Amino acid sequence: GINKTFNGCIGNFMMNGQSLGDPEDKFGVIRCSKRVEEGMFFYPGNGSNLFKA
Repeated sequence: GINKTFNGCIGNFMMNGQSLGDPEDKFGVIRCSKRVEEGMFFYPGNGSNLFKA
């Protein structure tokens, strides 16, 4: 099966250099906090991360 859960915040998401814009549907979503620290955090567990700087 596919795990469709994601615990975290994704801001300014782009695919192939293009903004995807606003989603058509939202479920159980809250806004990303504006109080963030610089750097990256990798949560231990089952998942993967890709960052482009």
